Amino acid sequence: MAKAILENKAPWITPGCGFKNMADFQRRISAIPGIGGGWRGAYVKPGVDAEDWVPAQILFWSRDALPVVKELVGDEALAKDMKWSPAKLYNSKGERLYSELYSGNWWWETQVRSAANDTLKD
Repeated sequence: MAKAILENKAPWITPGCGFKNMADFQRRISAIPGIGGGWRGAYVKPGVDAEDWVPAQILFWSRDALPVVKELVGDEALAKDMKWSPAKLYNSKGERLYSELYSGNWWWETQVRSAANDTLKD
């Protein structure tokens, strides 16, 4: 059996998990549920400062992200991995860890600032 196309370029992929050809890739993409509606294509024109090799128009694909986010948030299988509040994490030496978005200063400051603003509005 020939190696799948993706497996040839990415040896860390488990054998048999890569795409066999473009038709196989498209078949798998089509099987993904259409959460967020269908894909919409639109052309984007690069700015005047774009390099010469950049095409005059670039096809950009998008879909409504809100239904996708709602689906992810409502998925009970993901619940244990969802984080809704910031956390300050420390290693065994007492040093602060910044390994995830929720453990960084930005999330902490944004959520504390938002809570303070809500308190001021009351």
